[in-house]
Amino acid sequence: MASKTRAFKVYKPSLGFRRRYEISSGSGGAPIISVDISEFTPGKPDLTFHGGADLKAPVLGVCHFSSFSGNMRVGLGDPVGDASGVQWEELAKDTLWGNKYSFSTALAAAPGGGARQTFRWTRTSLMTRDFALTDGAGATVAVFESDAGLASGGTLRLEVDYGMGFDHMVVMTLMAIFDKIRRRRAASGGG
Repeated sequence: MASKTRAFKVYKPSLGFRRRYEISSGSGGAPIISVDISEFTPGKPDLTFHGGADLKAPVLGVCHFSSFSGNMRVGLGDPVGDASGVQWEELAKDTLWGNKYSFSTALAAAPGGGARQTFRWTRTSLMTRDFALTDGAGATVAVFESDAGLASGGTLRLEVDYGMGFDHMVVMTLMAIFDKIRRRRAASGGG
């Protein structure tokens, strides 16, 4: 049986003031997802995910951060191009310390075919941005291991194949947590 594991490399280009993340396949090459970071534009999503090597590629989804809680709202789809086709999910901060976040989503390709399932990101190391994603039964479905640098990135490994929509939701929820941590550290003077 072929392995279902897929790896993705997450990184933040360090050239100038580039306000984005790039995600490529684990084997390298051109980015397959580019993430536009917006912190100061009212009404614009905090993160916009594009399906390609630059920010002109089609929008895969968006993320809005709450100003008053640790929760985030993730939209799978393009809210400008097809607002009615966006699947909105809440990424809830489960603990005061921000080491656990959960979301629920319906997955056609998962066991149970289309039923809503809950997933939880849990920090696996106190000092880093390493996280594991588990399903409702506690099985690990994805792991993110951060690189040594505070803003550099890391490697995401998906252990299941529930379809491209699930892959995008995993990437978007991880990047929302990743960027929320980056913003918190920058606001506290830590990078």
